[in-house]
Amino acid sequence: MLRRRFFAFASVGLAVPSVLRAQGAWPERPVRLVVPWPPGGSADLIARILQPKLSEALGKPLVIDNRGGASGPIGGTEAARAAPDGYTWLLAWDTEATNQTTMCLPYRVMQAFAPTTLVAAGPLVVVAHQSAP
Repeated sequence: MLRRRFFAFASVGLAVPSVLRAQGAWPERPVRLVVPWPPGGSADLIARILQPKLSEALGKPLVIDNRGGASGPIGGTEAARAAPDGYTWLLAWDTEATNQTTMCLPYRVMQAFAPTTLVAAGPLVVVAHQSAP
């Protein structure tokens, strides 16, 4: 009985690598980076700085898709509705997390996306005119 189970599990174990190898090398086509802000802003600038090196590393073009409007949810919705195949990425800003509490979004941020890396950080400074009290 144990011998049969061993051979059953062994045959499944031997079949799994062949199924995994049946998939093509990723990426097979260009990868889309959804930027939920209009062109020319700081998020777009960061995406365009990342684009050449990521395209080189991937071996395929990284296509920047600016979907600005509504403080991010238009682009976030576009990325959340994309097929979960790894070919659509979202350059999420901090508003992506806070919008969940202030807006009625068609997706749940923590369920729709998995954070992968921090690509940039920038200081925010409050300034006022010298004559302000």
